[in-house]
Amino acid sequence: FGTVVLEIEVGVVDARRQHAAEHALEACGIEFSGIKQIAMGDLEGGIHHVMNRGVNHRATFFGDADRIEFGRRLADIHEQFGVETLAYCLMTNHYHLLLRTPQGGLSHAMQRVGSVYTRHTNDRVGRDGPLFRSRFHSIHVTTDAHLLMAARYIHRNALDIPGVRSIGEYRWSSYQ
Repeated sequence: FGTVVLEIEVGVVDARRQHAAEHALEACGIEFSGIKQIAMGDLEGGIHHVMNRGVNHRATFFGDADRIEFGRRLADIHEQFGVETLAYCLMTNHYHLLLRTPQGGLSHAMQRVGSVYTRHTNDRVGRDGPLFRSRFHSIHVTTDAHLLMAARYIHRNALDIPGVRSIGEYRWSSYQ
């Protein structure tokens, strides 16, 4: 089988996980030679399915004005970081985005979106504290088939809303 170097996203390595990886590989008769950390969001030209949910599944978008503001934040990261929005669906308590990062920098861009949007929304509705449960989650899209599947999944989220019978009728999705 040879030697394996695990590539995992930055920030995920700790001693417990490294030990578990070593043990699992050794059980398969594979020599473990170390962990190479890579920042998946910093891949130039990468495409990512990005999502986040509200704290305790609570609302993150309280009305149309909030969804419009979130769209402005996506426009900001396009201007500042070159991040392109390929698809989106903004639900009441979470969002899904399909983003291309021609210059890398997904983490910086999403930190900007989350912090500016949260500050604006908190000021507008008179609340304090985080809107989102944690740092965003992202999945690196590596094939054309995965790209199509991610876009379909993102747009079909609207069908979870009572009364929405067709993804085309949901206003806060990029589906046209």
